[in-house]
Amino acid sequence: MLITKLHDAEPDIDTQQVNLIVAWNLLEDEGRAAFRDAAGVDQATWERGRAWALSIGVIAYPYYLHTNPA
Repeated sequence: MLITKLHDAEPDIDTQQVNLIVAWNLLEDEGRAAFRDAAGVDQATWERGRAWALSIGVIAYPYYLHTNPA
Protein backbone atom coordinates (compact mmCIF):
# COMPACT_ATOMS: atom_id res chain seq x y z
CA MET A 1 0.00 0.00 0.00
CA LEU A 2 1.31 3.45 -0.90
CA ILE A 3 0.65 4.91 2.55
CA THR A 4 2.73 2.15 4.14
CA LYS A 5 5.62 2.81 1.76
CA LEU A 6 5.49 6.53 2.51
CA HIS A 7 5.39 5.71 6.20
CA ASP A 8 8.50 3.53 5.89
CA ALA A 9 10.36 6.35 4.16
CA GLU A 10 9.34 8.99 6.70
CA PRO A 11 9.17 7.55 10.22
CA ASP A 12 7.72 10.76 11.74
CA ILE A 13 4.50 10.41 9.76
CA ASP A 14 1.83 8.45 11.60
CA THR A 15 -0.07 6.40 9.01
CA GLN A 16 -3.27 6.75 11.00
CA GLN A 17 -3.31 10.55 10.85
CA VAL A 18 -2.53 10.54 7.13
CA ASN A 19 -5.43 8.16 6.54
CA LEU A 20 -7.75 10.68 8.24
CA ILE A 21 -7.19 13.28 5.51
CA VAL A 22 -10.00 11.71 3.48
CA ALA A 23 -12.49 12.48 6.26
CA TRP A 24 -11.63 16.16 6.21
CA ASN A 25 -11.41 16.51 2.42
CA LEU A 26 -14.45 14.51 1.33
CA LEU A 27 -16.98 14.20 4.14
CA GLU A 28 -19.41 16.59 5.79
CA ASP A 29 -20.03 16.76 9.55
CA GLU A 30 -22.23 13.69 9.93
CA GLY A 31 -20.08 11.49 7.72
CA ARG A 32 -16.94 12.76 9.39
CA ALA A 33 -18.31 11.82 12.82
CA ALA A 34 -19.16 8.31 11.61
CA PHE A 35 -15.70 7.97 10.04
CA ARG A 36 -14.03 9.03 13.29
CA ASP A 37 -16.09 6.55 15.32
CA ALA A 38 -15.21 3.75 12.93
CA ALA A 39 -11.50 4.71 12.95
CA GLY A 40 -11.44 4.78 16.75
CA VAL A 41 -8.80 7.50 16.98
CA ASP A 42 -8.05 9.76 19.92
CA GLN A 43 -8.52 13.54 19.86
CA ALA A 44 -4.86 14.34 19.21
CA THR A 45 -4.66 12.00 16.20
CA TRP A 46 -7.94 13.37 14.85
CA GLU A 47 -6.60 16.94 15.05
CA ARG A 48 -3.32 15.96 13.38
CA GLY A 49 -5.33 14.47 10.51
CA ARG A 50 -7.24 17.74 10.25
CA ALA A 51 -3.96 19.68 10.19
CA TRP A 52 -2.65 17.47 7.37
CA ALA A 53 -5.80 18.13 5.34
CA LEU A 54 -5.51 21.87 5.97
CA SER A 55 -1.85 21.91 4.93
CA ILE A 56 -2.73 20.25 1.61
CA GLY A 57 -5.38 22.92 0.99
CA VAL A 58 -2.98 25.74 1.83
CA ILE A 59 -0.35 24.34 -0.51
CA ALA A 60 -2.86 23.90 -3.36
CA TYR A 61 -4.61 27.25 -2.90
CA PRO A 62 -2.22 29.46 -4.94
CA TYR A 63 -2.37 27.07 -7.89
CA TYR A 64 -6.15 26.83 -7.98
CA LEU A 65 -6.59 30.53 -7.32
CA HIS A 66 -5.13 31.21 -10.77
CA THR A 67 -6.08 28.09 -12.72
CA ASN A 68 -9.65 27.63 -11.50
CA PRO A 69 -11.04 31.00 -10.37
CA ALA A 70 -14.57 31.08 -9.00
